[in-house]
Amino acid sequence: MAKFTSTLGTSVLNNLYGSHSAPSLSFFHHERIHRTSRSMFFINPYEKCATKEKDDIIDSKQSSFIATAPVAITSCVHAETAIYNVRWYVLIVFSCYAALQYCIWNTFGPISSSVKKAFDWSNGEIATLANWDTILFILLSLQICWLVQQQGLRISFLCSVFLVTTGSILKCMTTESNIARWLMNSGQIFNALGGMLAQAAGPFISNTWFPPNERTTATAIASLSSPLGVAISYILGPLMVPDLPITKNANVTSSNITQMKDGIQHLMYLECGVTCSLFIVALIYFPNKPLHPPSLSAAMPKIKFFDGFKRLLRNKDFWLILFVAASITGVYSGWSAILTLNFQDHGLNVTQIDCGWIGFSSTMVSVTAGIFVGFIADKHPGHIRTLLILLYAAASIAFLWLTLICNKLISFNIASIYTACIIGGFCINGSIPLLYELTIECTYPIPETVSIGALSLVNNVFTFVFLLLLNVPSIGVSWMNWLLLAICVTCTILLTLLRENYKRSSIDSHMTDDVTTNIHALDTLI
Repeated sequence: MAKFTSTLGTSVLNNLYGSHSAPSLSFFHHERIHRTSRSMFFINPYEKCATKEKDDIIDSKQSSFIATAPVAITSCVHAETAIYNVRWYVLIVFSCYAALQYCIWNTFGPISSSVKKAFDWSNGEIATLANWDTILFILLSLQICWLVQQQGLRISFLCSVFLVTTGSILKCMTTESNIARWLMNSGQIFNALGGMLAQAAGPFISNTWFPPNERTTATAIASLSSPLGVAISYILGPLMVPDLPITKNANVTSSNITQMKDGIQHLMYLECGVTCSLFIVALIYFPNKPLHPPSLSAAMPKIKFFDGFKRLLRNKDFWLILFVAASITGVYSGWSAILTLNFQDHGLNVTQIDCGWIGFSSTMVSVTAGIFVGFIADKHPGHIRTLLILLYAAASIAFLWLTLICNKLISFNIASIYTACIIGGFCINGSIPLLYELTIECTYPIPETVSIGALSLVNNVFTFVFLLLLNVPSIGVSWMNWLLLAICVTCTILLTLLRENYKRSSIDSHMTDDVTTNIHALDTLI
């Protein structure tokens, strides 16, 4: 077997990464396998040259992408790429983990009516159980993203699943009200610590394991498995935990509370069993990374974590995408976590089971449609912004309709609630993979762990503030729908101002089997 070879010059590395942060190329020195051998020329915008060779390599169709400054080809990378079938196993196991973590995170929202009666908890205490996820992500997410980049996916994944499993075990121990309050909160804290990877690693997996024509689809599956877990929680909780009335008859009330507590404990047992099984599967086999990268953009050395974070802060396009992605998905995440409280406190004739089916239906439709949208984006690249504008415009209409129903400005019927929630959920959850891919394209070659980690961090800030407002005395719930509507409209307008720049895709799409030209000047790449 021949060894991988590289002729990448230090001058290009220093121009791309800075003289003190050029990464090592030792990652590429693996045994070679039979797949595709490609070369890549880097264009250095900082060295002036008017050579004939430059004109021969860069044709007129590519010239529109090049910066106005004179450029010179200074070095070449010869990379071996390969696609492995095991990529689907990695994606499926990761998606199961993300779905399970989010299902546990949203355990108490769909059964909030029963939990309040069984444990005598308030709306604020229910919201706090969900808010641990956002609090800890805000505090520790960047450390987790750093761990992924430094130690790889396997160690980070096993640690995350172990923490989720530990949290599930704690919540199984008792349903005695005072002790349960501490154990349930502790369990949610461990689940939150183990769930940080679920929010940020989907695009990292798609870039590490999947070729360019499958990346958005893989990102869609990984990122939308989280709302799939939320959808499961909407059905599983109300089916296992009855919502029984509290009456003046003490014996009946005691019996009903016992039945609700038993249902809650059985739900905890089920979650614990599934998490333990997943941990065993991951422990047996979960590879760290492929022997060879699936694309040349994945093969290129990335900027170091903290250097990438500094460069990210100077990227103006990223700030606009950051606000759009974090605000709309963060607010919607908090809004959907307390759907039952929202509808029942508005005085609508919607039961806990109805809310479960509404949440399940809207999320399942959005997951299916989101994967389909990701597939379309893979087949017809370059139109992400247009798709996002259409999705958010439709979401604005749907949530305007829902807000008017909740405020009794138009007549109520359960079919309208279902329709508005399904359309809104489809549009917002379906946009998640597109937002991730657009962020990575805009910030390349900054590592995905940095850009998506920062996006997820701010996303959790919005969710945290949203849920925290429920602890304000006498604040009610009527503001929730109006805020979500305002965010949808604002993001639709802001997207019209965004400049699309597909930096990563241009590297993969302008390549031949022998010679590939990086048509972006490196100053625009960074």
